[in-house]
Amino acid sequence: RAVQVSEQLGARRTAARARLQLASAYESQGKAAEALTIVQSVLPFLQANSYRQWEVDALQIATRAHQMRGEIDRARQTATDVLKTAERVKDELNVALALTNLASIDTTIGEYPAALRSRVRAEAIHRRLGDEASLPYDLVNRADLLVRLGRTREAEVLLSELEAGARRGLDGYVGRSARVVYL
Repeated sequence: RAVQVSEQLGARRTAARARLQLASAYESQGKAAEALTIVQSVLPFLQANSYRQWEVDALQIATRAHQMRGEIDRARQTATDVLKTAERVKDELNVALALTNLASIDTTIGEYPAALRSRVRAEAIHRRLGDEASLPYDLVNRADLLVRLGRTREAEVLLSELEAGARRGLDGYVGRSARVVYL
């Protein structure tokens, strides 16, 4: 509805933002093709008007949608482009998200050392920014990689931090408790 209303009013910028939100909703529902179609329709407008933040958002969505579709090379290239753009504009949250996406892609294809490097960088950014919502996710995924690499002692340190957060009742940590037990 927001897309429709903003287009009727000729509010192209608002329509672009609404389209991105719709693409994000499709991506989060596992509808990768729909998300990509919307991103591809709005990306030229964002780029032509130098809406860098929204361009980065669109490419983050596209990265995850390509990965969902098994288009690993495209997902990796898009995530790498996002990382470069986010670093250029000094957007640390999107740098961390791009690194998280790259780590996910690398984990999927068994490139654990590369995934670990990306996870470590993303975690450092989240710690520096005090991003308590993302940190438990970083910790559990880095612990998972360390276990896969046979570095269980290092993983135990992270798992202990996750358990301590869960004991304090912090939602993100409590939400990762089952995975901690699994690892």
